[in-house]
Amino acid sequence: MKGRLVLALLLAMRFTPVQAADLGYLGPPGTYSEQAADAYRAAEPAFDTLHALPSITTVAGAVARGEVQRGLLPGLSTTAGFPAESHLALLRAHDPGFRILGAVIVPIETDLLVRPGTRLADIRAVLSHPNALAEAGGFLHARLPGVALRQVASTAAAAAMVAASDGSLAAIASPAAAARYGLQRLAPDIEDDPRNATLFWVIAPASAAIPSTTADRIAVILDAPAGTPAFSALVLALHTAGFTVASVDARPLRGPLFGWRYMLVLTAATPQPEAAIATALAASGRDAPALLLGAWRARDVIADVIAPGRAPATLPR
Repeated sequence: MKGRLVLALLLAMRFTPVQAADLGYLGPPGTYSEQAADAYRAAEPAFDTLHALPSITTVAGAVARGEVQRGLLPGLSTTAGFPAESHLALLRAHDPGFRILGAVIVPIETDLLVRPGTRLADIRAVLSHPNALAEAGGFLHARLPGVALRQVASTAAAAAMVAASDGSLAAIASPAAAARYGLQRLAPDIEDDPRNATLFWVIAPASAAIPSTTADRIAVILDAPAGTPAFSALVLALHTAGFTVASVDARPLRGPLFGWRYMLVLTAATPQPEAAIATALAASGRDAPALLLGAWRARDVIADVIAPGRAPATLPR
């Protein structure tokens, strides 16, 4: 019966229509994305209705089609890096159909969750989102060697599956997921880095104007065919305009080897005018157009409360 209820929940997430002007995030409820959504809604009260969507791809698509006015896309993680599904959503096309308007940063506290009464020795498989599995890699290697690791769409989906299981499964998820699905925190704070945090990009349909005329944080997509100096020219021009590269992600372009589609996130010490940014983007040339995917200010980034340090994990026996 519990398995049927979980399936019904996931199907409802997939087919329930959402309304424009709402905020979409990776569900089901209990994910870190919901934590980011709550932080965003606190800062932007107009977005008073949240919609849990079944995948990162679904969030990106709903925003691009205008089904929701805002969405949250998990981006940079201090431990696990760039989520693969976000990578695909951002770099699938030169223009993904949405724009980045800002960011939300949340702390990532990962727990090993089980049905009440389950012991460490009872666990036969651990379920979670790929990034969460990576963020707790040290604990899993030391305390659960040889136990199967299974990737699922989200940490909260893993928690829901564990709640419906026979007690042989565990999930890596948040304390909020433990409370929502009635699970026991068998091992709290098992992340490899207690300062672990994730940056979520706030995205809107491409038709939405990027509001800031000056910015000290920008995101750029560049298609650089093989043999062109476009990437170097763009980085040099943006450096001249006051920006330094904070992160780079890329996937191959179709055609000869060494042609790439890049996504660059750049920062500046002080906000730079829109005209200077536009001039720098033009330096990539007509054969390698650069798209300003987003522009915002560091002072406008929404940050959940990030503790300066948490106590070491209490490991069960």
